[in-house]
Amino acid sequence: MPKKPIFYQDRLAEECFRRTQTIQLADNRAYTLDEHQQDAMLETACALEDGKRAFAIVHPGGSGKTVLEAGIIQASQIAKKGLTEDGAEMKDIVLAVERSLMSGIRDHLELALGKEVGIWGGGKKDLEPEVIVSTIQSLQRGKGNLTESLDPKSVSLVLGDEADKYLTQSRSKLLRRFRNAVRIGLTATPEWPDGRHIDDVWGEIIHHLSLKEGIARGINVPPLYYMYEADIDGDSISISGDDYEKASLASAMKSVEIETAIPEIYKQMVPSNRRKNFPTLVYVPSVATLRATADRLRKEFSGFNVTSWSGDISIDRLNGEIDGFQRGSVDILVLCEMGGRGLDLPRARCIIDGYPTLSANKLEQRHSRALRRIRQDTIAGKDGFKKDFALIAQVLPRSNSFKPLTLLDVLDCWPDYRPGRVLGFGSRPEFTGGGQIPEQSEVEEIARNIRQNPIKSRLVLLGNVDILQALREKASFAHVPNADDEGFIYCDKK
Repeated sequence: MPKKPIFYQDRLAEECFRRTQTIQLADNRAYTLDEHQQDAMLETACALEDGKRAFAIVHPGGSGKTVLEAGIIQASQIAKKGLTEDGAEMKDIVLAVERSLMSGIRDHLELALGKEVGIWGGGKKDLEPEVIVSTIQSLQRGKGNLTESLDPKSVSLVLGDEADKYLTQSRSKLLRRFRNAVRIGLTATPEWPDGRHIDDVWGEIIHHLSLKEGIARGINVPPLYYMYEADIDGDSISISGDDYEKASLASAMKSVEIETAIPEIYKQMVPSNRRKNFPTLVYVPSVATLRATADRLRKEFSGFNVTSWSGDISIDRLNGEIDGFQRGSVDILVLCEMGGRGLDLPRARCIIDGYPTLSANKLEQRHSRALRRIRQDTIAGKDGFKKDFALIAQVLPRSNSFKPLTLLDVLDCWPDYRPGRVLGFGSRPEFTGGGQIPEQSEVEEIARNIRQNPIKSRLVLLGNVDILQALREKASFAHVPNADDEGFIYCDKK
C-alpha cells in the first residue's frame, strides 16, 4: 500500500509537539517553557493534528506570548524543510499592530531561527526572507496590489499578535485572503465592549489564561495598586472662562490635573534612593499632555533620563530607546496610545496611568506592561535586575466627565470593592461640556494659560491594595455561605 503523503499541517503539528517542553535557540541554548506555555503549545499541536486551520490563544500581557510565537514559527520552518507535497516554498508571517512591537518580535524570531527576518512597516519593506514581521497597516495600505508584494496564496502560516485588533470588517476581510494559511491569533483581551470576539476571525480559543489567574499563579509579577484623585483649584487661576467652550475648559483642566499629579505620585510611590530600581511607564490621554508631562518630569527629576513617544517618532529612535529602557539607561517613558499594547519592556516596574478609560481591554493591556517577570536569559536578568513586585497607580482627574474603569474593575479582586464605584470620588464639576467634542487648539491654549499662573493642586490617595493578597482573600471566601440583608444564611446552588 502506498504511503499517505505528509502535508505541511501534519508536520507542523509534529514539530509543535516536539516543542512542548523547550525551544532550542539558534545559539545552542534552550528556552524552557513555563507550565502555561507548555500547555498552550500542546493544545496548538493537538488543534493542528485535529485539522483545525484557525484558532486562538488568550494569555495575559507579560506572560510570554512572543516566545510561543517564536516557537510556532520555528516549528513551521522546520516542518517545511524537504517538503514537496505542499507548502515548501511558502512564507510565514507575524502580524503586529504597532511599530513599537516589531523589533521585539523580530528579535525573538531571529534568536529562535538563526537567520534574518523580513520587515514590512516603519518605512521598511524587506519581503525576501522566509519569515516576515508586518504591521497590519502595511498590509492594508498595500491591499490593492498585495498579490504583487506578498501573495496571500504563497503564505503557509499567519500569526496575529494582539489578535483582538483585527476584528474590524476591513481587517477581518484582509485576513480571509490568506485562505491557504494556518491562522493563529494570540492576545490578552479576547472581546470588544460591543460583543465582537476573536473567535469571529481566528476561530475557537484553545487555551485561556486570565490576568487574574496569571497573578494568582505567579506567572505575572504581583502589583501594589494605588488610586489617586487629582484636582487643581480653579479659583486660584486667572482665566476667562466665559470666552471658552465648557468642553475645552474641562479638557484643559483635566490635562493640567494629570500633568501636575504625575511627578508628585512618582515622588510618593518611589523613594528617591530606589528610583533606578523602578523604571517607569507613564500613560497620558493626549500628545499635548504627553509633551507637557515629559517636560515637567525632566525639570523635577533632572538626574533622570525621561523620554516620550508620539506618532512622529522615527523607527531608529524608537528602537534605540527600547534598547535603552531594557539596559536601564531610560528611567521614565511617557506614552499616549503608542506602547499601550504588547510592548516587551520587562524592566518596567512602575506604571503611572493618567489616561482615564472605559475600555477594560486598554486598561489591562497598559497595566500588564509592568507585570512581566524577569527571566535570567534577558538583558535585565543578566544585569541582576530584580522584580518581586510592581507598582501601579491610577490618576483619576476630578475634571474628568465620566467614572473611569480601574484595575479593581478588571480583576474584581477586592472583597469590599464594588465594580464601577470609585472609592471616595467626589462629585463632578459643573463644566463637563454637555458631550461636546473640545477644540484641541483651544484646549492647549487654555492649558498654557493655566500653567502661567501658580497652580494650587491637590492629590488624594483614595485607596491602595496588595492585589495578590486581595486575590487570595477573595478565593478563601469563595465557598463561604452568604447572608442576605435580613441575616438569613444561604448557599449558592451548584
